[in-house]
Amino acid sequence: MKIKRLRAGRASLVANSASRALLVAAVAAAGLLASTTGSQAQGLQSTSEKAAKPLVLAARQNTAQSKPESPKPGNEGLGYCNQMEAKPLGLRSPGGKNLVQFDKCYRGRLHNVCLAKALSVMTASLQQDYEKLVETNYPAIASTSAVCAFAFSKLADDFETAKAFNARYKALVDGYDERLKCTDLVFKALEKATFPDLPNIEKTVKTMADELKTDVAQFSKERQAADELLAKITEAQKALEVHQDVHRAMCITADLASRSSVAQKP
Repeated sequence: MKIKRLRAGRASLVANSASRALLVAAVAAAGLLASTTGSQAQGLQSTSEKAAKPLVLAARQNTAQSKPESPKPGNEGLGYCNQMEAKPLGLRSPGGKNLVQFDKCYRGRLHNVCLAKALSVMTASLQQDYEKLVETNYPAIASTSAVCAFAFSKLADDFETAKAFNARYKALVDGYDERLKCTDLVFKALEKATFPDLPNIEKTVKTMADELKTDVAQFSKERQAADELLAKITEAQKALEVHQDVHRAMCITADLASRSSVAQKP
């Protein structure tokens, strides 16, 4: 009997141990599954967020691209001013007869003021961009050591900058010359306007010419400043062309010196 009871107890103990082992395994499996599921969920969430970010960014970019910027005379230049409608302008007598017909190039005082501002901005920008090149005063360099004080890349870059000046200068002076020519045509037209019975009207017409002369004086002054800058840049370009040859022939840069010392070592 004792032997049977012992065997039965051992069997019960083994069964209980097996059950506990299965329970522990089940709990571990459940935990692993929960962890895996959570990681997958986080991964899916992260993936969805990453996918959403480019869409949001693209939407912002499209919104920014679709939003038109308001044009400004100083930034848009002469093209913005010339978008103004060109209406026939002139002077008529009290009876309605056309006395003076202005050339179509003249679109009114507002057009003139707009162009004056645009040309002034172009002139100021040109002078600012080439200020350092002028201050370097390349034509005044008179020795090999002075040339070699510059890196060759600096000379080359400034030479290309000087070459690029001509295109901007041409666009600027073409704008000034067009305004000067147009204003001269208006002057000639105003000279033909006579109002013998209306002396005050003739005085008014004279003030029109005086105000346009003020505009011409500004155009002429800025046009002259552009010409002076052209002369300085032209001289700098000529000097830089020669300085580059001198640099190639005579200057020993730090890079070349280090290479030479390395080559001489046994």
